[in-house]
Amino acid sequence: MVRGGCVMTASGDARLPRIDSRDIGEAVAAVLADTDKHGGRVVSLTGGERLRESELVEVLGKVTGKSVAYSPDPSPLHDLLRAIPIAEGLSVWDEMSALWA
Repeated sequence: MVRGGCVMTASGDARLPRIDSRDIGEAVAAVLADTDKHGGRVVSLTGGERLRESELVEVLGKVTGKSVAYSPDPSPLHDLLRAIPIAEGLSVWDEMSALWA
């Protein structure tokens, strides 16, 4: 999440594979175009390079030419997610926490 020029994540500074949504679209199109070849298969789509959150933010700053900071402390993100209501008495954070439980 980006807020005020600062990227905040709940994953700390973990190395994660990134994938562009356009690449996902191309993969889906290929499967749909040839279901005889690809039907019934499970394919994991991941990026080729594992980047730390801090490395990704550095790249974003270079590409955009803007100053982008990184906060490995997820507290501000948690606070923000707790403040977003999705139903009476239920926040986005509550819903996400239930998924991870």
